[in-house]
Amino acid sequence: MEKSLPKYLEKEPPEVKEKIEKLIEMAMNKGLKKASDEAKRMPPLIADAFHDALADKVDELKSRGLIK
Repeated sequence: MEKSLPKYLEKEPPEVKEKIEKLIEMAMNKGLKKASDEAKRMPPLIADAFHDALADKVDELKSRGLIK
């Protein structure tokens, strides 16, 4: 899986990027609901970036049967 994050995160600390990447990985492997529930407990920047990153992965989510 390619870990592409939104461009606006370029200057954020590595810890922020890692949290978002872990949420993306969770969504792909354990399901969107679990990852979404976890993202809701994160600061807004992380939750929003997670959502934006998933929007770029619609085709992959469909191919894995995670969305229709």
